[in-house]
Amino acid sequence: MALFAAMNDMILVFNGEGVCQKVAPTKFNHDRFTANHAQNSYSLADFVNPDQVDEYLATIRTVLSSQQTTTIEYAFNSARLLLGESQALNPSETTPSTRWFSANISPLSQDLVIWVARDITASKEAEVALREEKARSEQLLLNILPAPIAQRLKNQTHTIADSFDNVTVIFADLVNFTQLSTELSSTELVEILNTIFSEFDYLAARHGLEKIKTIGDAYMAVAGLPNLCDDHAARVARMSLDLLDYVDQFNAETGQNFALRIGLNTGPVVAGVIGVTKFGYDLWGDTVNVASRMESQGQAGQIQVTQATYEHLRHEFHLEPRGEIAVKGKGNMHTYWLRRSPGE
Repeated sequence: MALFAAMNDMILVFNGEGVCQKVAPTKFNHDRFTANHAQNSYSLADFVNPDQVDEYLATIRTVLSSQQTTTIEYAFNSARLLLGESQALNPSETTPSTRWFSANISPLSQDLVIWVARDITASKEAEVALREEKARSEQLLLNILPAPIAQRLKNQTHTIADSFDNVTVIFADLVNFTQLSTELSSTELVEILNTIFSEFDYLAARHGLEKIKTIGDAYMAVAGLPNLCDDHAARVARMSLDLLDYVDQFNAETGQNFALRIGLNTGPVVAGVIGVTKFGYDLWGDTVNVASRMESQGQAGQIQVTQATYEHLRHEFHLEPRGEIAVKGKGNMHTYWLRRSPGE
């Protein structure tokens, strides 16, 4: 009896009909069952949730027929363990809660099984907490990296660098944001920038672009990587037009006077993950540099595109020649203004 009294397991004996024949005097059982309640008036339904009764009754019968031990794990509302003739709850457990148990069900004879269940709630809660923390960590990773790159980063330790033959890069800059920064508090500036760039993020996802980064008041994204697509230039063009519309809408709603300057270029890039701490997914190559020049040498409220991007868009969108401009490191380049697609 002293041995049983020290045990913190739930030990029960059931027959093949699920009627409890014995409640062992363990510490667990003593804390939960009323002494004046007839032991054989308990049934399996008192120890598992109602929707589990048939399943575990079948398990008991399988153990009896096979004479082999089996192990199950199950969740149960612990308040239902506190049944007695008075229906009174143990003062130490007045609030119903779900507990997890691991039970070994072993044959005791041809007609009886012994059910030894241990409370494993603490370990289950630790598992849940670990899964939730892992999910949070993975979500943070996905906020930094494209999903395919995040998966590769988890599976390999060497440098991730890929070449892409044909993508379209966009730079978008709030041209008068610097001036506004002298008129507003830092908190107001960050709130405005967050509102605008959050909408940019939404539009990037909507049009199938991959956001690369923000640089101060500039926004950089790309289409055509890491997942390849043939319509990368058209995706970026449609997003660019939506960006202009959104900034106009934002100004109308807030009384601000922002203007957006956008530059696009199409061509090959190298993309990869750099750094060990605070790493990020970035792009390199002449295509990126020229896209940045298209933005910086553009005009407020306009979308400037290179000849390479023009060739991808000319059958689907309306573009007007700007003429030649001198581009640092490239010499003179023919560029175009993206207007609207025909019919808009």
